[in-house]
Amino acid sequence: MQLSRYSTGPVAFLQAGVMVVLNIINAVVNSSGVQMSIAYLILIFIWFGFIAVLAYAVEDRRSRSLAFLLGAIEFMVAVAALYDLYKLSSPLSFLTSLCDFVLALVVVYLSYQLLTTGKARAAKPRPRHAVKRH
Repeated sequence: MQLSRYSTGPVAFLQAGVMVVLNIINAVVNSSGVQMSIAYLILIFIWFGFIAVLAYAVEDRRSRSLAFLLGAIEFMVAVAALYDLYKLSSPLSFLTSLCDFVLALVVVYLSYQLLTTGKARAAKPRPRHAVKRH
């Protein structure tokens, strides 16, 4: 699948799903406090759900201000994931942070593309050689 600047919503939704599933697995494996894990999972679900809704709004409206907001939020997510990568508490936590970091960078890239083009749509490239029809 080729990513275009109009696929911020699906990528952010994928990020939300992956983060929720990996954090649930992480909470089950490292069950230190059940109540704390449940509260953390609810926060993760709300946070990444908000990001996914924002990404779909950016994709639908093609608003530069929303694209900037999405890029800034995902950049903060990428920085937090990078910080978690260096902590290396467990291999599963490392995998979770790595997935979060990569998907956040993809969404930052897509929101940057939307930010630079705004409401304009990309034109299809013209063929180099015109085909002569008889």
